[in-house]
Amino acid sequence: MALVLGAAGFYLGAMGSVIVLLAEDLGLQPSDLGWVGSVFGVALLAIAFIGPALLRIGSQRLLAISTAMSAVGFVVLALAQTLPLVALGAGLQAAGGAATILLGPVLLSGPTADIRLTRVNAVSSVVSVVSPLVVGAMIAASLDGRLALLISAVPMAVVAVAAARNSRIPTPPLTIPAAPPSGRAPEAQPVDGAAAATPGEAARPVGDDVVGRPSPWLVLRRWLAIVMGVAAEFAFLVWAVARLVEAGLGTGLAATVGASFPIGMAVGRVLGPWVIAHLPAVPVGASVSAVGTVLVVVGPTWPFISAGLILAGLGIATFYPVTLARLMSVPGLRQSLATSLGALASGTAITLAPAGLALLGSAVDLRLAYLVVLPLLGALVLLHGRAR
Repeated sequence: MALVLGAAGFYLGAMGSVIVLLAEDLGLQPSDLGWVGSVFGVALLAIAFIGPALLRIGSQRLLAISTAMSAVGFVVLALAQTLPLVALGAGLQAAGGAATILLGPVLLSGPTADIRLTRVNAVSSVVSVVSPLVVGAMIAASLDGRLALLISAVPMAVVAVAAARNSRIPTPPLTIPAAPPSGRAPEAQPVDGAAAATPGEAARPVGDDVVGRPSPWLVLRRWLAIVMGVAAEFAFLVWAVARLVEAGLGTGLAATVGASFPIGMAVGRVLGPWVIAHLPAVPVGASVSAVGTVLVVVGPTWPFISAGLILAGLGIATFYPVTLARLMSVPGLRQSLATSLGALASGTAITLAPAGLALLGSAVDLRLAYLVVLPLLGALVLLHGRAR
């Protein structure tokens, strides 16, 4: 999962640059290609409804199919010279990536799911720092920056081959491990009269969380928290480079400086396990992200915008793993349904956020459009509540 998410992270880090380059190649405005950033969200929405059925085909078989689709999608997107081919490449990559995202929480579930999800997402974030720099260097060398996407195709192809070979070996059904990899003694399992514990928490008396029948309000609240966090993340991930171009930077330099947000995300996720263990990660992260957002909006020159992007990434870093782990831990909620709901939440956010920001940017300008992130952060804090 770390290798797969690393390849995906390289693409996500380069996405903003790729959209700008595609717009230049096709004679369009970057806002005309807002749908490229939203295709992944559409795929997640679709995968959410067929997720339980997909998981029945086996983890290795699903991993082989999804990574192979992603590898082909990267190649097509890197080489496409027409809009239909761009759509095909983006669609293949999105479908493969969505299936992988569905599978990840299942393979990494358990009492320390938030920590493990943060660690593998840290790999993605660290790698995503490199891709804008690679694209910028290629543009400076008069090469097609989109060819950098071929780098993501290689590890996806390697994992696809390995998973295909492993799929021939019979494996037991996927289950939640009784103890984390650290070797600690298995944690006590909840029984009737006690609610299951969120990772890192002790078992609680039955209240909102009723074993055997999940609270619809609790599920909805935790689902919406994922939507808010992922929407804020993708607003920056997709449109940071375009904001820098709007501030007067050339495409090559903007692609390089656009690494500011992935840098903030990488640092935040490397520090994430400590933050989760010692601080209220969501409220603290939202505060830091809000300061960064304001800098992105009011920054008069690119160094101010870059600093804002770093702060935004630093604060947003733990949102997805923490909120996803919270949803996965709802007592009485079946694991396959929880992963599908998580994919649905991410898909909803990724579909709406980049396209919505593009529409706002067309109506006013991209700088002011970024203000929409502030209410997203406020809603996230309210929905997440006072969870430890």
